[in-house]
Amino acid sequence: GTFSAVHVWTSPEWVKSGDEHGGDLAHDYAVIEVGRNDDGQTLDDAVESAGAKPVPVWFNAPTDQGKTPAATIRGYPAAEPFNGMAQWDCTAGSVQLLNVTELGPDAKEYRAGCDLTGGASGGGWLARAPGQAAGDLSLITNTSVGSAHNAHGGNWLAGPYLDAKAKQLFTTADESPAP
Repeated sequence: GTFSAVHVWTSPEWVKSGDEHGGDLAHDYAVIEVGRNDDGQTLDDAVESAGAKPVPVWFNAPTDQGKTPAATIRGYPAAEPFNGMAQWDCTAGSVQLLNVTELGPDAKEYRAGCDLTGGASGGGWLARAPGQAAGDLSLITNTSVGSAHNAHGGNWLAGPYLDAKAKQLFTTADESPAP
């Protein structure tokens, strides 16, 4: 079904720096509250009735190289060879966590080799958190930017590290009264 956005929260850093050309990539995330579909279902109810489970967010996922989880990166790439009409994914067995010092001393982003093209932005990166059953995944980030098949830098995607600031934004949204 269709679930219209009714409220959106994003980071103050993105509000301050974001525009149609990008912004503070280490804080490129948002929480979107959606209303009910035409059948009166919430998004969680519709997902569960389709046989799937809502995906939890894994804030403060491991940051040292030996423990950073492998990830499945999903999106709707629209640049060649894709057309933006289907969901695609790639598996990144190695995910790097980089310090993005030009954005501030605590700014971090994940980066992984992935062949998804422009249009995949906003897609989730999913990894298995400790204690999760086989097949269950958690969201560790979302695609913010990529190489777009840069001839000089290979194919990669990057997403913000969801730290305590991201968790606070999520908590604020979660605790807000439904419209």
